[in-house]
Amino acid sequence: MPTFGSAHYTMLVEHCAWTICADYDTMQTPGPGPSSSWAWADPLTLRGTSDFTRLLAANMADADRLDADDADRLDADDADDALVFDEQWEAVSEATVQQLLGCVSPAPPPPTVRAKCDTCAWRHIMLPEETDYGNCDACHTPMALMHLSMRTDINKRMMYDSHEELPPLWKDICCTQKLQAGSHFSMPGDSRWWFRFPLRNMQSMSPTPSSHFQTLTDYVYDKQGRQVCSDAQGKFTMYHFTKLINLVQPHENSEGSNGILRDGGMRYGCLHGDGIGVYCNASMPHWVFSEGDGWVMLELRCHPHLTKCKQTKGKYVIKSDQTVQSLSAHCIDCEVVAMLHLYEHMPEFMKF
Repeated sequence: MPTFGSAHYTMLVEHCAWTICADYDTMQTPGPGPSSSWAWADPLTLRGTSDFTRLLAANMADADRLDADDADRLDADDADDALVFDEQWEAVSEATVQQLLGCVSPAPPPPTVRAKCDTCAWRHIMLPEETDYGNCDACHTPMALMHLSMRTDINKRMMYDSHEELPPLWKDICCTQKLQAGSHFSMPGDSRWWFRFPLRNMQSMSPTPSSHFQTLTDYVYDKQGRQVCSDAQGKFTMYHFTKLINLVQPHENSEGSNGILRDGGMRYGCLHGDGIGVYCNASMPHWVFSEGDGWVMLELRCHPHLTKCKQTKGKYVIKSDQTVQSLSAHCIDCEVVAMLHLYEHMPEFMKF
């Protein structure tokens, strides 16, 4: 959002200077002395002073509206969010008039009020950008002064919401320091918006597959029967869904777990269904999610050794060696690379 010293103001001052020069030419008449001397006409013709002040104020109001429209571009680190008070505008308007008439020296522009925000600083540490880990300087108008900001009402509401305290579960998830700043997206066949958080500090899969695997998986089929092939490195992207609370608390079927994020990866769990292993889908299983159900989707990357589940179309399992020792053990044949959640039911804090 442009400040008082921006291009809007520069063009305004140039226009007003031209106006005064034009008025100056019409307000002068030849004096009784030599041709090089001039005298002012009737002082009442100095309409430039009052009319110009009104013109300047009107143009400043137009610039205000332009700046307010720019503020609608919702950028969490809106670096040019300015507090401008009416009396400051009036003082600068009068000072500018006097300056253009050659009466006083240039007046400084009104101040831009920005400050470092502890909430935003914590967010930058917990949800860093991939290329920026925790660098947060003066970023926006202090929240106590946000009501005086030139932001729109919608923008202010979002700023207030994004600075509310996180629910305890989401705070625990952030404090694992495993998430990065994410982005929203839509997926085919689902009209709802989703949000994807890339993960960091998670365990990588083993360089080579476990020795108990006997067959190689060339491709898998999703729930719609479409063939899904491995990527250029020969790895598959699969999707696992679980309760949100299982990210930071022990799973009831995985003894010894501390939560997927705290463990840094997946565990095999107990013996059920098609055997001991990590169960996953060949495509994003958005159809099993409903608004506010407390579930989350995890994006996995795994070696090309997947066993098709007998009862569920599009579902596969990364099997352990099926020994008792593998129960609840860490799965080294996959890694968790992202967390996906329905956008509407996330705290505003997490969306920036």
